[in-house]
Amino acid sequence: MSYEGVTKVLCDNGHLSVFDAYDTPRMTSWRCKHCGEGSAWEAHVDQTNGPDDTGLCPGDVKLRVRKRHECKCGWCGHKHSKEPVQYFIPAARGKAPRQLRRRQPVNPCKHKNRTMNGGCPDCGDPSF
Repeated sequence: MSYEGVTKVLCDNGHLSVFDAYDTPRMTSWRCKHCGEGSAWEAHVDQTNGPDDTGLCPGDVKLRVRKRHECKCGWCGHKHSKEPVQYFIPAARGKAPRQLRRRQPVNPCKHKNRTMNGGCPDCGDPSF
């Protein structure tokens, strides 16, 4: 028999990282690629037999979005992510959800192959 699955990890700021079950790093030394915080929560999702009647695979948890950082570009009209999405950290059964730490600043959205004097009108990126 084979095993297929992923490991979902949330850092202390609620940023999501997903790893293949066979490539999951050690959580004691893992750091978030967005903010450098350590692991606050992890779930091992078994995808071997696919989703069940609820639409989720065994071990999977439906995460609630806490904060979505987007801006709508006034020049091209597309939405750009200024920062990665933050999720609520699921609580142990019967306990309240954990509060997130103060978020760390992340680089603003990057606009490729575009030039405009004065920077991005929506997110203020001077390299736009």
